Amino acid sequence: MSEKEVSLILRLEGGIADEGLLDVYDAANTIYGLARAVNLVSHSFANDEEVRKKNQSAHGAKAFIHSSKKGCFEEQVDIRFDTKTVQKIGHSVLVNTFWDYLNWTWHASVGFLYEPKTPQVIKIAEANDLFIYEIADALESPMQLIHKAISHDNSINRLLKYPPPSLFG
Repeated sequence: MSEKEVSLILRLEGGIADEGLLDVYDAANTIYGLARAVNLVSHSFANDEEVRKKNQSAHGAKAFIHSSKKGCFEEQVDIRFDTKTVQKIGHSVLVNTFWDYLNWTWHASVGFLYEPKTPQVIKIAEANDLFIYEIADALESPMQLIHKAISHDNSINRLLKYPPPSLFG
């Protein structure tokens, strides 16, 4: 069994973002917040819900960013899970399980309710009801950074693209 890759796209639309521009500080904060949020969740996913509080790379996963696309402010991030993580989660279910886990944790970090849909994430939620609060707390600051451009310009909005809801039935 080998590595497994998952991709997501963060797109800011509206206002100056439609020209492929953002204030340099807002853009830097958005990318830094995205890196932090992706690494926090990827590490936790690969390491039995261990929540890191410091800016450290994920163990069991590595995140990469593609160069920016012209026409809007859009960033693609690829997350590669190592062989050990793929074997632990399961090659055929890793992508859906990760998206469910990401949805669950990111929703909690901004105060929205999300009910896990995959068996593995449901099991995690039932086994440790405090985990979601711990990771939501750790994600608070990165999520604020991701939304910095939106907070400075109401005409900008965020769109996060990943597998469609149909993957979760």
